Amino acid sequence: QTYSVQPVGVTAKFFDVLQVAVVRGRSFSAAEEEAAAPVVIVSAYTAAALWPNMDPVGLRLWLEQAGGTYSPVQVIGVVRDLFPDMRERPPRDVYLPYRYEATRFPHYSAILLARGPGLPQELGRRLLAQVTSEEPQVGLSAIRSMDDEVRGDAGSADLLSRLLAALGLIGLVLAITGLYGLTAFLATQRRREFGIRKALGATNLWLSTMVAVEGFPPLLKGAGLGAGMAVFIGYWLRARSFPTLAPFDWLALLVVSALLPLVGMVGTVLPFRRMLRAEASQMLRED
Repeated sequence: QTYSVQPVGVTAKFFDVLQVAVVRGRSFSAAEEEAAAPVVIVSAYTAAALWPNMDPVGLRLWLEQAGGTYSPVQVIGVVRDLFPDMRERPPRDVYLPYRYEATRFPHYSAILLARGPGLPQELGRRLLAQVTSEEPQVGLSAIRSMDDEVRGDAGSADLLSRLLAALGLIGLVLAITGLYGLTAFLATQRRREFGIRKALGATNLWLSTMVAVEGFPPLLKGAGLGAGMAVFIGYWLRARSFPTLAPFDWLALLVVSALLPLVGMVGTVLPFRRMLRAEASQMLRED
């Protein structure tokens, strides 16, 4: 079966620099790197996509080269995904020894990764000076820290998440406003009923409690339905587009699920409380 994968040529120290753990198998050896051995290390996402419920170590993968020919490589290891919290579906990365990848997948640029003490700007200047002294014909187009790289990739997704959060807050305010208006209308319709109850001896506290008991079950059902839909949509989005992210934040879900009925209860009881300030005789005279 044919799959689309992204071949990446790396050196034996690539995973050490990025501190990426090998979860199965092993990493490249110096001899394999020097000899451009036909071996490959795959990411965890790639392994799950190509060989679900299987251990790919020892299996062969045929890669398409320039010109349409295919060459077999043997899987020797599986590493965890480089950015498990990335906002989009990760690519199906397969890591090859740099010499092997450069000869079979020609390209004219490379990314040099370095880890060291000090600020990123200082490390970048030292790196630039060393590259210029050893390889004057090689130029560096840009020097960026890994934090800047990840932040740049996630910038649009962060903006979208803030926009959705703002829309959700606006929706909550509109829902509370609508609930208050509907409850105020119902309070007007039941004004005579509450006047009779007050005339028969019911206190304002008892009547407020009665309204709360009547209004709490629908609010609780609505919060439960909303939480269930949030969980379903979170897992659905994770399965379709965001497989490396948690579908939702449990703490945020619990806080919102508990807050919604309380806020709704305030919007339900408050119009009746304002009505109950009037005397029973006044409530009975007004129709």
